[in-house]
Amino acid sequence: MTAISLEALDAAPWDPLESALPQHPVEGVPLALRRPALGGGAPTEEHCYPLSFCLAAGNGRVPSAATAALPFLVALAADPGTLADGVVPLLERWRAETDPAMRLPVLLQLG
Repeated sequence: MTAISLEALDAAPWDPLESALPQHPVEGVPLALRRPALGGGAPTEEHCYPLSFCLAAGNGRVPSAATAALPFLVALAADPGTLADGVVPLLERWRAETDPAMRLPVLLQLG
């Protein structure tokens, strides 16, 4: 990862956080974030499914693990080794944008 190391990922306090779905416990979040970081090349759907199960409930609720995972997701998006098409301009826009009403949609697109 570029901006955030794997050591920081391991050091994050995941235990008190909640995942999106009970059948996908929060302990799986660091592993799910580590897989695309170490996978080399662009993450596959196989890499991303565990992340979506742990972080996105699909009911509009944002679990605490998703909030804690956001800096790591942004670091993955910024990493040239895993960079998806169109992410670089979005990341640059998010960093430069000062209007909160515009930052949120850009951040959601990054996610």
